[in-house]
Amino acid sequence: MNFTYYDDNKQPNEQGRQDVSEEVLARIENNFTYHPPFGSQSFRYGVIRDEAKKLAKTLAQFCPESRELSVALTNLESCVHWANSAIARNEKPPEDAKSPHIP
Repeated sequence: MNFTYYDDNKQPNEQGRQDVSEEVLARIENNFTYHPPFGSQSFRYGVIRDEAKKLAKTLAQFCPESRELSVALTNLESCVHWANSAIARNEKPPEDAKSPHIP
C-alpha cells in the first residue's frame, strides 16, 4: 500500500485547508493510536533493542567520540523505533485476544 500525505491536484480553501483523503485519515488514526503488545511482540521488541544496544556499544568502542558517532547512535535509535513501529502498527491482535491494559 502506497501512502502519500499530499495530492498535487488538491487546492486549499479560503482558510488554506484542503480535503484529506480517507487513506490519509486512516494512516493518521493508526500511527497516532496506542497499540498494546500481544503475543510475541514484547519479546521481539526486546530482541531488536538488545541487538541495537550491542551495535551501539561496538560503535562506541571503535569510533572516536564525535558528532558523527552521536549521529550514528541517534540513527540507530531511529532504526529501533521504526522497526518496533513496523511490528506495532502492522500486526493486528486476534479478535479474541484481550488487551493487557483492559480488565
